[in-house]
Amino acid sequence: GSWPDVRESPGMRVDFVAREAVSLFNQSMELKLEVRNIFAQGYSEFQKREGNRIYYNKYDVGTSVALSLNLMF
Repeated sequence: GSWPDVRESPGMRVDFVAREAVSLFNQSMELKLEVRNIFAQGYSEFQKREGNRIYYNKYDVGTSVALSLNLMF
């Protein structure tokens, strides 16, 4: 028989971004916190037939965290 279509499973991606205006030494600044892919969901492409699953592309995306301080002139 023929193989079924390739399925894509990108996972659920949840991000958190917070920005706050602050003043330090009489300078306006913006403090920013970013947390990307909080639940560390991976990605996969596969075919499924008779209970078997064959992966064509599968990888972990991981979680990233960034903190920045922007000075406004």
